Amino acid sequence: MLNKIVLLFFMLIIMASCAEKSSQTSKERKRPDNVPVNAFWQGSTDGGQWYQCKNTAKNFQYYCVIYDDITGKIDYQGDMEFYVNINNGSNIMPLRDYLQKQQLSAEDVNFFDGDLVDLSVSLLLKPVKDNQ
Repeated sequence: MLNKIVLLFFMLIIMASCAEKSSQTSKERKRPDNVPVNAFWQGSTDGGQWYQCKNTAKNFQYYCVIYDDITGKIDYQGDMEFYVNINNGSNIMPLRDYLQKQQLSAEDVNFFDGDLVDLSVSLLLKPVKDNQ
């Protein structure tokens, strides 16, 4: 039951982060010729990258290709795994490990608003090669 609640909170965190708009969108940004049509741009006025990330058969992993926003050169390509960023980077751990925690602690929880428990975590994607 706790895992389902934690997963629900992570989904809410992801939706909230996706709702934050950058100053430009993919439609407003000039797409280099070699960047696929289904890649999206994320950044701000000083630059960003084009992202194409697809779910893999492995739990908590995506295969991502990240392109330079101007040249379209591939900056990164490979498997990435979800990590939990706890307390603004003071601790990170694989999401699968976080979801197996038997009990939440003070570093995991910010507050309860009457409906939801706000967790002090955010999600990261980290290259799988760095995990070993």
